[in-house]
Amino acid sequence: MTDPADKPVADLLRGFVQRGSQDDFRALVTRFTPLVYHTAVRRTGSASLAADVVQEVFIDLAKRAPALRADERLGAWLHQRALYASADMLRGEMRRRTREQTAAAMHTPNPATPATA
Repeated sequence: MTDPADKPVADLLRGFVQRGSQDDFRALVTRFTPLVYHTAVRRTGSASLAADVVQEVFIDLAKRAPALRADERLGAWLHQRALYASADMLRGEMRRRTREQTAAAMHTPNPATPATA
């Protein structure tokens, strides 16, 4: 039997879509994780956010693989998804920080108001 890591990308994707081959999907993940991770690190500036992006992108691939065209360049598709997912992750982080700052400001005593004894 052929090692999935040696198969062409189109065969791996076809194997995952048509037969549900976990070995083929694992080979795709192994092959393309560096591309997705480094794209995400460059975009987010954070290794931990990049790791979250990698998970999100490959979950997205698992869901959308049947809809990908046969001539789709998977590396380009994954790169684009990593850019989108990174942007979404950064927006989420900005919203979280804003909420945390607002909550912290609500619990900080106002120095202009005298303390009651």
